[in-house]
Amino acid sequence: MKKKVERLLYSYDVAANNLAKEFVEQIEFCWDDCYWIGGDYGGMLSMGDYFINMQDIIDGLRYNASCDDFIKWYDYTLDAYGTDTPVPNFKNWLKGCPRASDEELRILKEKAENAKKILLDSIRTICDDYEDSK
Repeated sequence: MKKKVERLLYSYDVAANNLAKEFVEQIEFCWDDCYWIGGDYGGMLSMGDYFINMQDIIDGLRYNASCDDFIKWYDYTLDAYGTDTPVPNFKNWLKGCPRASDEELRILKEKAENAKKILLDSIRTICDDYEDSK
């Protein structure tokens, strides 16, 4: 590998780590609890029970995200996955994108759970019918 490329990659690793540390401090998390998944600087950062990618770290710094902003966005994304609700990235969340209300999310999650139950019941019935036909 060329020396110039090695220097650039090293500089990227240092910059990514410094940006991540700044973000973690900005949202008042403990840097000692953080690590880069797989040791890949600038990839996915584990922050205790939370995970964040480099672009979200940059956006959090750029838009001066608070701990409350981060936690609300993170929880919203977890609640929205598995429903038909669009899941905003951190940048759009911080810019005030439209989002479902807590009640709308609750209803969608309930519908998704009901659909899952119906699917699992149907699978069990098919398996039972198959076993009975032997």
